[in-house]
Amino acid sequence: MINPWQGGSCSGKITAVKRMGLAMHEKVMLIDCARSAVVDFLVKGMLDDTPELFPDPPAPLLEKRGIFVSVLNSGKLRGCMGTVAAVLPSWMACRVSARNAVYKDPRFMPLSREELPHISFEIAIMGTPRPLVDISQIRRGSSGLILQKGSRQEVFLPGMLGNAPGEREALKRYLRDEVNIDAEGIDAPETWMVFDVEVIREGDL
Repeated sequence: MINPWQGGSCSGKITAVKRMGLAMHEKVMLIDCARSAVVDFLVKGMLDDTPELFPDPPAPLLEKRGIFVSVLNSGKLRGCMGTVAAVLPSWMACRVSARNAVYKDPRFMPLSREELPHISFEIAIMGTPRPLVDISQIRRGSSGLILQKGSRQEVFLPGMLGNAPGEREALKRYLRDEVNIDAEGIDAPETWMVFDVEVIREGDL
């Protein structure tokens, strides 16, 4: 479940590779932001994300973007948190999401200091969500979906869509079942949105 900035966990491994204009050194900076936020939290107990932590960021990292950060231990998902809401500068959203991923994802136990040498990061940068009208809007590997139903909101990153049906209503049924969202009430009103995704993988840099 997502709320506007506490963030929420994501469904599906990040698999998209869509360019949104970040240069290589800017991608490296975002990965560094994620790693430093986790180290600062686990080693120093830091929860602050003040501008002094990242002086003179390049302009693209000052843009407000929705971001999800996945933390992996030896290649296996260890936590994924973020928000589709573009409410913080990219560098700060990255730090908040990375820190939340290691101790707020309800699917996993909090990350321990002993795991630090083994972790890597994947960062998903969200484009602007738009209403899902036709299945042709979904590009496998570079699109994600948002489902709002009742009081719940679920985010499906591209990896969740890889084996999903190709027909729109069948796809919706498949994703509803995956997150058991009909527990909110099968007749609750729902809204579907689609968004583009750019993914930064630490191992590719």
